[in-house]
Amino acid sequence: MYATAKQLVGDGADILALGCAGMMKLKPAVEDVVGSDVQVVDRVLAGVHHLVGMVRMGAVAAKKGMYMYSCGKGAEESGLLLVHLGSRSQIKGAGEIRRRLRSGFGLWVAP
Repeated sequence: MYATAKQLVGDGADILALGCAGMMKLKPAVEDVVGSDVQVVDRVLAGVHHLVGMVRMGAVAAKKGMYMYSCGKGAEESGLLLVHLGSRSQIKGAGEIRRRLRSGFGLWVAP
């Protein structure tokens, strides 16, 4: 992976996006390999920050087009389970996410 990162930077890449949660711990090592001129993005953390921003601005779930469920029968059918970080309890929809964000409970967001 480090050789590929170096090759991508050699080909002109100035931003590298890590592919999945399994790569989160590799971010510091990749940053060391590619140097400070290249931004290494942890897509999981970026996704959490995006979700927090959407919730804080009052966004609601789309009702048309592609839709993925986070709980209930739809989640079981799609295989998507949204897990409450830290406690492993299932979140029951966007309303609960908003409530937990407002109370400061349940979601940790890095500065």
